[in-house]
Amino acid sequence: MRRWLVTLALCWMALCSSGCTGGRDVLTIGSKTFAEQAVLAQLARQLLQSQGQMAVQVTECGDTYQCQQALDAGQIDLMVEYSGTAALLLGIDPQSADMAAELEAAYGGRGLTWRPALGFDNSYQVAMASGPAHRLGVTTIAELSQLAGGIRLACPKSYLRRPRDGLAALLERHGLRLRGEARTLDDPAERIDAVLAGRVDAALVYGTDGALRNGGVELLDDSLDFFPRYQAAWLVRQDALQRFGGLAESLQRLEGQLDTELMQELNYAVQIEGWKPAEVARRFLVQRGWLVAGGSGPTSRLELVLAVAKGDELGEQQMRATRALRQVFPDRPVKIRTAAEPAELVGKAAAKLALVGSERFFSLHQGSFHRSTALEAVAVVVSRTVHLLRAGPSGAAPAGDGLAGRVGVAPPDSGAGRIGLALLRATGRSAALVAPAGELIAELEQGALDGALLVDELGSPMVTQALERQRVHLVSLPDRARTAAPYLRPSRVPAHTYAGQAAPVETVTSQVVLAGPSRRPLRAMLRPGPGAALLMEAAPLPIEEVRLLAEATGVPEWPDPVLPVAWTSTGAEAGRSSSSAVLNTLLNVLVLAFLAWLVTLVVRRDP
Repeated sequence: MRRWLVTLALCWMALCSSGCTGGRDVLTIGSKTFAEQAVLAQLARQLLQSQGQMAVQVTECGDTYQCQQALDAGQIDLMVEYSGTAALLLGIDPQSADMAAELEAAYGGRGLTWRPALGFDNSYQVAMASGPAHRLGVTTIAELSQLAGGIRLACPKSYLRRPRDGLAALLERHGLRLRGEARTLDDPAERIDAVLAGRVDAALVYGTDGALRNGGVELLDDSLDFFPRYQAAWLVRQDALQRFGGLAESLQRLEGQLDTELMQELNYAVQIEGWKPAEVARRFLVQRGWLVAGGSGPTSRLELVLAVAKGDELGEQQMRATRALRQVFPDRPVKIRTAAEPAELVGKAAAKLALVGSERFFSLHQGSFHRSTALEAVAVVVSRTVHLLRAGPSGAAPAGDGLAGRVGVAPPDSGAGRIGLALLRATGRSAALVAPAGELIAELEQGALDGALLVDELGSPMVTQALERQRVHLVSLPDRARTAAPYLRPSRVPAHTYAGQAAPVETVTSQVVLAGPSRRPLRAMLRPGPGAALLMEAAPLPIEEVRLLAEATGVPEWPDPVLPVAWTSTGAEAGRSSSSAVLNTLLNVLVLAFLAWLVTLVVRRDP
């Protein structure tokens, strides 16, 4: 039924197109139903249309089989296809060294031309969260068979019915079994989220998925070469190449120009940031100098700017925050903007919200912490845990004071650095080395440091890998350090969270939150520190937006009450507003009475 509907829709568009274009021949580009295909179709449409020689339209044509049927029938003139998919559909060995030549020959007999590759490989991949992957020692797809009771897998719905490289064939080739049914999620970011949240053990992804840019997952090795290569190329009707002069030359400009990293970037803009494919395509073409800026391209929509501190590394948390913003503000693409102090961008209305750690609400002045109310916490995105690593394998003699000796911390312009320095300061110490986390671990393993303070989510891939190498171990923070700053909360790392960790470890956590304009702008001016003298120009978020954002992050936790919080300030404002209204009314009456008295004096004054 769906195939008939797609065919009827394509026919209807073909009939209508002549009436819409004054009888001109229209080039129709087919697109499968996912973001990458839409971006590629828009790249071709805008590039071809800019030549002014032809009318061009884009239409969704369904899945691979439906699109190729439409191409054979002349309902579309060209599409992007992937070499592995095409080979499996035509019965060609997908591992053949001459696959491109074989595809050219096979399609040539059907009146189609297989063009040179665009430059990227969109192969299927199986992704697993980095923490569990390292903890279990899983590096290949086949090693997923080690999971007791089978695997919980997320995949696109269309993958269930692919005959030769689909789910059934994947499980059979690698000797895997499912625990329950596969979880079907068509949005790549949702599949990655499901993996990171532990709702599934692994997810099927594409090599160019934008969500992969933020890390947090391991792509498992296809040690049995089950998946063929999926190199993208234009598949074009030969009669279209004859009908439309300049078509081949225009397509050639894109061939070999799109590598995997670039395609990930374009997909990220659509899948995560929320830009429309036409907007992303136009921006790319303008950057390459193939289109002139301005003109009659798609109108840019109002961006929603999210401010992030320059020193913070919040890639995975940034993606979660972006997706929450898109859920609440679906018509506004999200743009990340960095600043030394995100509060300044929000206060000047240059950003709607900021993604910040709790530590950025506080500054140290003359030995005391002072809270800034330039921002107020709206919703919790994640809690980060302090990991105190010491040199030596697990089981090494415990240090009486885990912060004794030469201890390294992250750079002070990062949230992790601020936390680390506060912990050292509480015990009367200073940092022996200030460096990024990877460098701290390397120095610790080589014996140049005695300890290192890392701040990351529980199950951090970097911490997991370091502990698995057995040259460092995890220890508890000293009691004094656990009360080092008002934004830190006592916490415990459960036993066996990491390799070699036989007992619980006492530590602290700090929240990362979405923060908006404050309802207390004047109070921000009374405290020293960053953003203290900030004059707030932005209006606070309505309480309904606050509520929706709190739901969208998916974290069932309130912002730390030590922070200025939108929920409590809104309630307080509501309480104050009724009394303020009475006072305002009385003041207005008094002012009017005073003005009336002045008028009376003027009128009665003798001439």
